Amino acid sequence: MGSHYVYVTLKGEAILKVSELSKILETLNSHTPKGVGVFSISKETALDPQTLREYLSKYTDYFVQLPNEQSYQINRFGKFKGSIDDMIQHYEKELESQKPNSNWLLYLLFISAFVSLSVAFV
Repeated sequence: MGSHYVYVTLKGEAILKVSELSKILETLNSHTPKGVGVFSISKETALDPQTLREYLSKYTDYFVQLPNEQSYQINRFGKFKGSIDDMIQHYEKELESQKPNSNWLLYLLFISAFVSLSVAFV
């Protein structure tokens, strides 16, 4: 079984790891064209169903819910035209572009703590 840890942003959102995205896409691809439900994806990927729901609803360029069903498929009509490789490459670039933002947040947190301590000792 996989790790049960879920990484979150400061906003409390789950961070989708590239390996998780790959597992989800592989699972959905293996169930084309019928689609597959959240609990089946969870079972095959060892990801928490609630976290999966967040990912599936957040990343609509990668996943689509079938009309009038609780099943999901790879988004074959979006900008990636169903290309798993293109989706993974896009997501890796998205993660890379977010890294500097987290450094700024840590810097601001450090400055805030320093100012708070300085005020406390005055």
